[in-house]
Amino acid sequence: MKNNIVHDFFEEVPVKAWKQKVQYLLFGEDYETKLIRKTTDQIGILPYYSSKDSKQKISIDKKTITQIAVFIDESNEIKANKKALEAIDLGGNTIFFGLHHPLVNIEELLQDIECPVYLQCFFLDVHFLKKTTHFENVTVLIDPLGKLTRTGDWFTDQSLDINSCKRLLQHDTTELCINLSTFQNAGANVSQQLAYSISQLAWYCLTFPSISKINYIISCNTDVLLETAKIKSLKALHEAYSNELGRTIEYQIIQQKSSFNLRAFPSNLNFHIESIEHLIGFSSEVDLICNFPEHLIFFEEDSYFSKKSLESLLSTIKNKYPSNSGALAFEKISLQLVEKSISIFNEIIKGGGYLKQLEKGTIQHKIQENYRKIATSFKEGHDIEIEHKISKTYPFVKSQKKFTLVKPLLPQKQSELLEQPIWEQIYKS
Repeated sequence: MKNNIVHDFFEEVPVKAWKQKVQYLLFGEDYETKLIRKTTDQIGILPYYSSKDSKQKISIDKKTITQIAVFIDESNEIKANKKALEAIDLGGNTIFFGLHHPLVNIEELLQDIECPVYLQCFFLDVHFLKKTTHFENVTVLIDPLGKLTRTGDWFTDQSLDINSCKRLLQHDTTELCINLSTFQNAGANVSQQLAYSISQLAWYCLTFPSISKINYIISCNTDVLLETAKIKSLKALHEAYSNELGRTIEYQIIQQKSSFNLRAFPSNLNFHIESIEHLIGFSSEVDLICNFPEHLIFFEEDSYFSKKSLESLLSTIKNKYPSNSGALAFEKISLQLVEKSISIFNEIIKGGGYLKQLEKGTIQHKIQENYRKIATSFKEGHDIEIEHKISKTYPFVKSQKKFTLVKPLLPQKQSELLEQPIWEQIYKS
């Protein structure tokens, strides 16, 4: 390998020599069970890769320079505006506002903000859109399928939601988004996240034939190899599907915080986990990485952690980590993920499509099965360092008993089986 400091000091070792050395060190133990790590979607992660493992490569047309965004979920417009301006002063160049109702005072919210702004709306309201058209730097994101998946219900009903979306999408300021984070935070494996998201793309393209852009909202686990390959696979699957339709659908990948990774007992571990997520986003060349000012989400906000998290993100982008595109391991794993995702996608299409599979509960059941594998493995392989700090809310999602059209995909935590019993024992009073 040229221009590599390791290559300057050591001779290149042939693959055959690696294999011989590994076999010797195994002392007769089985290579497959000892050294090949299996993901929950049954992809084998090898201890080393050679050019023979990656004869076929995935090409991506999209070229991206990653930007930093700050996500602010605040019902008080004045406080939210203040947080946004502080984030911009620190170096954030894009603001994400999570909005939960259409009565937001948009003028107060956006006062003095000149950078690009995304309004991630958890509602559908045509009249609200009219308020945003006066601002050139604002993009409104809507996701009716995501609402159904996350909560179990449409905003109103399927027909009315589709009609509202058609009216909203007539404006250049409104764009559709597909939320992979919903699947990741519920415990889906990588192949499921990709397949379900492309299935949503298929539904959107069929329902809104004139769409020209999609925003993918993703979150990542801490498996750098697998998650980096996931992002490359998402790009490949989107571009392949667009080509299949015979037209170009622009796309943007927006990385947000994963709640699935968060530990219920506060410590610097959560901060380090977030740093790994940021690194994955940069090396995978996502379009936007959203920093969350509310660092621990279910604990009282600590302004020190807010600034520390954003400063860490800014430092990461200044270091200019190289893209992992082209590395043998990522090429091989990306190809495997694409193949598995297409297989799941085809099963969904045969079963009537994403909406039908969601109504039948098939998607929810398969994700829950995978979550159990992850949570059980985590419980068996980790210990807890208990820190006595009282959280402001119950850190685990309680299942709702209300009737919904479909079973919702609730966010969970991989540490839940381990941490929940201990949390309840400490804080039950």
